[in-house]
Parts: sequence; structure tokens; C-alpha cells
Amino acid sequence: MSEILFIAVLALLLIGPKQLPELARNLGRFLNELKRSTSVFTDELKMQTREDFHQQYIRPDPVEKKDEPKKEQVASEAPADKKDQPPS
Repeated sequence: MSEILFIAVLALLLIGPKQLPELARNLGRFLNELKRSTSVFTDELKMQTREDFHQQYIRPDPVEKKDEPKKEQVASEAPADKKDQPPS
């Protein structure tokens, strides 16, 4: 607590009582703008990494193998069950 008081008295002596409120106001605006900028940057970074994660791990592109026949072809070429065949 005494350190803050010492810094306040030192700033008052070095800057002066007329310019100190203006300097504090400008410093507050600067810190607020810095906080807002870093918040926007981190939000954008989080959103981009989340999209990349979903594209890579959650919704991967389906890979079709050339040697593997499609499901429709397999179903049409499959032999009929014995129940479906007429009795001989």
C-alpha cells in the first residue's frame, strides 16, 4: 500500500496537479484499447483453431477407396436369399 502512495506522490511532483488527471485519463483509454484489441485477437484465434480442429478431426472428408465397390453395386450383385427363390 505504501508503494502505491509513493508512486502517486512522485507522479504528482513530476507531472504536476494540472496534467496528472489528463495523463491518467489517457493512460486508462490506452489500456482499455489494448485490452479490447487483445480480446478481439484471442477470440479470432480461438475461433480459427476451433474451425481447424473440426475440419481435421470431427468432420474429416470421406475417402473413397478405388478398389472397394460402392454399396449400390454390392446390393445389386448379391445373391438372393433362399427364401426369395422359388422352390425347385
